[in-house]
Amino acid sequence: MIVDKTKASTGRSGYGESTAHIWIFEAAGEEYRKFRLESTSLETGKMMAVLEVPVKKQGSYYQALVVMKAKPEEYLLRITNSMSLKIELRVEE
Repeated sequence: MIVDKTKASTGRSGYGESTAHIWIFEAAGEEYRKFRLESTSLETGKMMAVLEVPVKKQGSYYQALVVMKAKPEEYLLRITNSMSLKIELRVEE
C-alpha cells in the first residue's frame, strides 16, 4: 500500500485529502475481489468509515484506489481482509 501523503492540510472545505494506492499480485488477486478498509480515529477510537473497495486487474497485478477526505484529526487506515496492513494519517488545519 502506498499513500500519497500521511499528513494533509485542510482546504476551503475544512477537509484534508489523502490517496491510497493498493496493489496485490495475481495469485492473491484471483482469491480476493475486494479490499475491506477501515478508518478509525486515533483520538477517540471511533470507527469513522468502513469501505469495501473492488480490486481491478491491471496487467500482472490487481489494484484498488481510495481517496480519503477527512476533518482535522489523526486516523488509522487499515486493510482487514486478504492481508493485514495499516498506516496512520494526519489531517491538520
